Amino acid sequence: MTSASLSLSNRISNHKKYITRTLWSSMLGFVLMAIYYVLGTAFMVARSINYGRVFHQSPERIKMEKINAAFRVLGMEQLGWILVVLIAIAFAFQGFSYVFESNKIDFYLSQPTTRGQRIKKNYFNAITTFILMYLSVNIVALLLAAILGAVNGAVIVAVLYETVKAIVLFFAIYNITVLAIMLSGTPLISMLVLAFFMAVTTAFGYELKALKNIFFATYANRDTYGIIGSPLFDRVTVLRLVNDLKLNSTNIACFDTLNKWIDMTVDYEIDILITGMIAFALVILVSRFRKAEHAGKTICYRPFRWLVKVISCVLLGIGCGVVFYEMNYYMWYSSRFVTIMFAVMLMAVIITGCVIEVLFDGNIRSVFKGMAQNVMALAIVSLIFIVFRGDLIGYDSYIPSASKVESCALLREDYDFRLYDGHSDMYYVSLAEDYMELTDIETFNKLVQAGLKTQKEWVKFDREGNYQDLGRNNTVLYRLKNGKMVYREICIPYDIDENLLSSIIDSKEYIRGSAPVFHDDKVREFDELNYKTRKIQYNAPGRVMTTTEMTYAELSDAYCKDLENSFSYKLVSTQVPIGRVDYINSVYDGYCNCGFNVYKTYTNTIELLKKYGVFVDDSIDIDSIDSIEVTNYYPGYNMEDEDFDINSINVESKSFVYTENDKIRDIIEKVICNDYYCSWYKRNLNEQFVVIVNFKNNKKDMMNAQQSYFSFEMGKVPDYIYADTN
Repeated sequence: MTSASLSLSNRISNHKKYITRTLWSSMLGFVLMAIYYVLGTAFMVARSINYGRVFHQSPERIKMEKINAAFRVLGMEQLGWILVVLIAIAFAFQGFSYVFESNKIDFYLSQPTTRGQRIKKNYFNAITTFILMYLSVNIVALLLAAILGAVNGAVIVAVLYETVKAIVLFFAIYNITVLAIMLSGTPLISMLVLAFFMAVTTAFGYELKALKNIFFATYANRDTYGIIGSPLFDRVTVLRLVNDLKLNSTNIACFDTLNKWIDMTVDYEIDILITGMIAFALVILVSRFRKAEHAGKTICYRPFRWLVKVISCVLLGIGCGVVFYEMNYYMWYSSRFVTIMFAVMLMAVIITGCVIEVLFDGNIRSVFKGMAQNVMALAIVSLIFIVFRGDLIGYDSYIPSASKVESCALLREDYDFRLYDGHSDMYYVSLAEDYMELTDIETFNKLVQAGLKTQKEWVKFDREGNYQDLGRNNTVLYRLKNGKMVYREICIPYDIDENLLSSIIDSKEYIRGSAPVFHDDKVREFDELNYKTRKIQYNAPGRVMTTTEMTYAELSDAYCKDLENSFSYKLVSTQVPIGRVDYINSVYDGYCNCGFNVYKTYTNTIELLKKYGVFVDDSIDIDSIDSIEVTNYYPGYNMEDEDFDINSINVESKSFVYTENDKIRDIIEKVICNDYYCSWYKRNLNEQFVVIVNFKNNKKDMMNAQQSYFSFEMGKVPDYIYADTN
């Protein structure tokens, strides 16, 4: 009787026999999944209940926390996929380990079933067993969560979505493992081949990213890896995306978060599915050529053996070169260094090829076999090195055509905003990446073109150890119409056409896309909930004024108006802020810190500060200064009259303290405050000196800021400063 003619009862009987034969892996996998899903859900929900009781949270907050806990364990933050991977590997080895022993193969060949039927039966039993195990523990966990009041519609949908994802992942890993088994003759080699399949595309992606970082001056670390065909990498990436999504969400167990999560991760799930289908097709193809005499061999098929060897040599060769670079680049970088790096890569290829031949044959005498594959690997590594070293693909000069670009963004971090609301930590560092959409592509391309050229010069000087301040370093983003993102590092030269910069910086797209106050709904909610602990203080040189009456919403609204009415490149590049507003709010389960630079033209913010009695003029009363300490970091040198490499100077800094009113007044007239930073400001300052103004402590006038930092403007350093500090 063939398997095709079996009755339902016989099929069930065979399934029981399969479970019995794979009892250890089935039982162990089931127990581990039960511990994670059932006990994990119970523990996390109970923990949220106890936390809420200890900190006297409201019933609504406790319920939300319970649902979030269940959503984490059973939904998008779950780590159960690790168990899925291990179970798939175990089932594959138990179902197809007979191919490693000739006597078992002979036994199966004597049975009245075909090879295809045996493979089909193993697949059916493994997949159905896994589905039964997974569904049973998740149903129990879901029922337990429902009893504890930790279930809503989003949790149920998340569990269903995760179930589909788990089945797809099991299918992919199972197929990849079976393929590794079919291509190998021993269990050990099949495990190595499996590791090769799991890691090859990920390793290649990381190495290409490292080579870009080494050889391309305009490479931006925000760029993606572009890795496909790696289920494990897809899973880890999904976890990272989940963490990013949590940064902007307090209640994660809702359909809004769920929809965003699915949109962000569906491409990775499709990649896993396609990888599994390709592996399944290869299993069907390879199994047809599998023979009994392949048992006991290392690699069953010579072409695959060559492929594994060449790819392994290339990956390890490039990897050794990258490691050599990372270990030594900070000490010296030159054409000679790059040549040595290339030699290390070639040497690693040769050594890897020799070691692989010994492993394949199990004989040290095979060390010099397969030289043709070694030569092929050397040629590939050499080609990759030449392409990256010479930038033959034009990476450092690439600017997308305006017709292919949807929008652009200038990614800068000019605002100090941070919110932790007890669930998520938001730094607002990727604000422009999410919200800035510049549409004047032609103007933006002119800026990028100048920035790419200067960036290459800046990197060249930097690698030679001769640092040159050529401009403002920045990351740019192109959003292409085909959905791709192009990131580049640029250095905007100081002598760039100011009208060009103004046309970008002064645009509403830039202002609204870069300032957190236009996207601060979470901060406003936090302030409303924790109004009793808020503190807003205005900082001017030597003075700090504080109020608890002003709301964050008032401050944000006034600042938004000032940004829209007064912010411009001319303003921030030629003037320094007159002060800074800090919003500070800290509670037991969260905190928020926000900073706002205030310019003279920010009339709405200034009027609001005056309304609450916390605004102070930016003029400095000489009588309020106790002393001024000036530090010369390069005694004996004059940065304004001579060029010198600061890295080659080895002298001790020298400081001098001034207490005379006439010198204090003279110094104050020639310095600019450094306490309030803006990266667009043209810093025509003498970096050789640091000026620290020590203020008197006058509690009556709220002069609590004991120190402020200043710098001399170029050409305004008094002669007595040089005389006293040299």
